[in-house]
Amino acid sequence: MKKLLVIITVIFLVGCTGEILEYRTPEKLPKPVEHIGPAVEKQPEAPYELSLPKERIPLPQRKTLELTEDDLFAQEGWDPREVSVFNITLGDSLDLVLSTLGKPDETLKHPTLDIINLGYRVGLPNVGFVLHFSHKTLDRITIKDDFNPYLHGKTVINYTKKDIYNLFGIPEEQKDLPAFRVFKYPAKGLEILHTRNQMRAFVLTG
Repeated sequence: MKKLLVIITVIFLVGCTGEILEYRTPEKLPKPVEHIGPAVEKQPEAPYELSLPKERIPLPQRKTLELTEDDLFAQEGWDPREVSVFNITLGDSLDLVLSTLGKPDETLKHPTLDIINLGYRVGLPNVGFVLHFSHKTLDRITIKDDFNPYLHGKTVINYTKKDIYNLFGIPEEQKDLPAFRVFKYPAKGLEILHTRNQMRAFVLTG
């Protein structure tokens, strides 16, 4: 009887662990800083159930600059709300994103705020972009250097700090975070994350 209880307990623990790992956030996915900014530290791990829509939601008809096809940084006066990544744009709902892209490779739910980050690998070894949702609405898109194979022309994440100044100008705001420095260009709806004089990611924000 004692041996049977031990076996049942082990099976139960393994089952629970498997379920938790499915939603456990790897070290590389950052948490939101302040309201929804680039995340640099991991939240305490906790299982989070992410429900996919039961039916596919059709994408609205819209014309966008698609990052996987267009050279965004070579364009003049682009609007971040009209830039898409795999047909997803700022302002899209959480359900529309899940319906279009499917289950993310990484999920992070803020423990107190209504904020969710979804990371997608899209065939890459590591997460290439992170979608930040506030109140189930997409309000930030972080494109990481791992996403470079999908980018074109000037839209590439390999610039030095000097290159960033030459391309985008002196940032309107700067902020130091534990792992990054952030150059902010609010008028462009753009943020550049860099460390050790090397660009690591850019963020589209409305």
